[in-house]
Amino acid sequence: MTSLKLPPGPAGIILISQRLQLFWDWRRFASGELRAEWFRRYPHLFDDDDFRRASNRTKPYFFYEWLGAILLHHATGYSALVTKYQQDARKRALLPQILPAAVVNVLEDRASFGKTEGPDLLMYDP
Repeated sequence: MTSLKLPPGPAGIILISQRLQLFWDWRRFASGELRAEWFRRYPHLFDDDDFRRASNRTKPYFFYEWLGAILLHHATGYSALVTKYQQDARKRALLPQILPAAVVNVLEDRASFGKTEGPDLLMYDP
């Protein structure tokens, strides 16, 4: 096991604080509290299908995808498609509008590429 190397002084304290906050948020997401809060606060990023899919888990799957979508949205203004969006007809219909045709072809070509899936988090300029 490797030990965490902390920067000296206040920077080390800030790093510990950030890691504890991330762990706390992960736990709140797992309990459903933070997931419900994010779902209410970001309806333009997460829909009912995203909420249902994230809620049907015994572990906090999708925490990092949701967190990434929120952080990247604030940084760029981009919209997000999160995990398993290729299985949703409405979201799948967006792909040709936001991706080059060659990329869409790779994602849809099950014969040549097998079970090709898109990234768990796809950010795009609306």
